[in-house]
Amino acid sequence: MYSIVEFLEAKEVELVPSVWVTNGHCAWPSGLRGTALSLAVRTATPVEPTWEQYRVRVLYTTENYEEGRRKLREAEITSDLQSDVETEKNKKRRRKAMKNHHFISSSEDEAPMSSIPAAQAVHFNACPPPPFVNFDPPAPSQSPPLPPNIHGAHGSSHGSHSVILKEVLTKLEMVLQQNDTILRILQHQATPPGLEEAIDLPLADLPQLLAMEDKLGSPEFRCSLTNYLGTIGGTNVQDTTSRILKKILSHSLAQKMNWRGVNGKTALATLHLRKVVVGAVRKNPIIGFTTEAEVEDKMKRWLQLSADREGGRKRRLLAKEGLGL
Repeated sequence: MYSIVEFLEAKEVELVPSVWVTNGHCAWPSGLRGTALSLAVRTATPVEPTWEQYRVRVLYTTENYEEGRRKLREAEITSDLQSDVETEKNKKRRRKAMKNHHFISSSEDEAPMSSIPAAQAVHFNACPPPPFVNFDPPAPSQSPPLPPNIHGAHGSSHGSHSVILKEVLTKLEMVLQQNDTILRILQHQATPPGLEEAIDLPLADLPQLLAMEDKLGSPEFRCSLTNYLGTIGGTNVQDTTSRILKKILSHSLAQKMNWRGVNGKTALATLHLRKVVVGAVRKNPIIGFTTEAEVEDKMKRWLQLSADREGGRKRRLLAKEGLGL
């Protein structure tokens, strides 16, 4: 389900998953931009505790994403989504209220239109027009006054241009998403067949890690492994890095490693594997551009917390309390 909501403070409308809206408030992922944000909306990414909350008013709800995008363009122009029947009633009501101020005097406005005799209307129209004095065209800086219907047509044209622009932007967004999908397919196809069976991941111990390092000395194998791991994906830099490292390193091997190799452990910073992980993370189109330093920070943190995974923290707490086995 998708909802079109109006952000009350910003006076803007947006299409969001209905699961983001609760009790008049909408959760918004401020850290996402561009294609990542669009994909989060389309896939209805679950709300995270770090997202900001904004007061909103729900304007429209639908089960179809494309229908929601079409209604969003209408909401950005009118800020009021009405059914066709309500729109037609409003048009009829406005049509009945219009009066011809050019041919009816102020005293005649108060009487119903049907009560005006035809002869009086003809007699009023037969009055001679005022003498035309100025034959010179208006100055270039001064435009002649336009009748009300011309003004209305000009405003309608401006609204049409806005609708066309919104439609073009929507189509462009869809093209970018298709390009991302094609990129992921090409990356997957670039992986040689049988690579996953040949490398036997995750690595279980240090001898397997050293054997992998020997293979990574080949640029072709290093590129193939990077493309393969790049298809794992993730929702952000931390999630993608964690998924890739978990795919490469077993829990027991991760506990024997750290970033700099202190305390007799193996250093990840000096291995070819570090460049492979960085390259694989940066191939994720969802997170967009990310720096090598940012990925390395996530790798350091993942290694630091290796002892806490798979029940390690709980076992330490039990041992501290004297209840460990």
